[in-house]
Amino acid sequence: MTNPGDDMKVSIIQTLDPQRDNSKSKIASETLLQLLQNQEIISHMETQAIELEINTLAQSIQQLCKGNDIIFTIGGTGLGLDDCVPEASKSIYQRECPGIAELMRSETAKINKKAWISRYTAGIYNNCLIVNFPGKKSSVTECFECAHDIILHTAKMLCKLK
Repeated sequence: MTNPGDDMKVSIIQTLDPQRDNSKSKIASETLLQLLQNQEIISHMETQAIELEINTLAQSIQQLCKGNDIIFTIGGTGLGLDDCVPEASKSIYQRECPGIAELMRSETAKINKKAWISRYTAGIYNNCLIVNFPGKKSSVTECFECAHDIILHTAKMLCKLK
């Protein structure tokens, strides 16, 4: 018998901006998928491409929380007028987990000071952890490397509450 959190389900949302080339966020999503494949406690992973529109994203994240333990979003966390992932995510959070985003920003800023202006967030909806990641391959790798242990620990704790 497995313990709660020993076979987690994860969904990765690649945000699509109809005004831009989305190849970087596609590569970033594929990078995160590869990084997650090395985590033994994850039993199922899927990726979806969803339009970068606040209501569409919020509804999609809510739906995905029903069958997953962690939702990662890729892209849409910058300062562009269309970058609305933090707003979409925050609109459904029942509780925020600011320490995860603070950790990612503070650690990745040691490599690139521009990390301080990123707007990614983390929070909880129905005991599912939602984490916003940037849309660049190198940034995804840096965020994952510095925070994956705390992200997986948090999700495992939430699994025990389900």
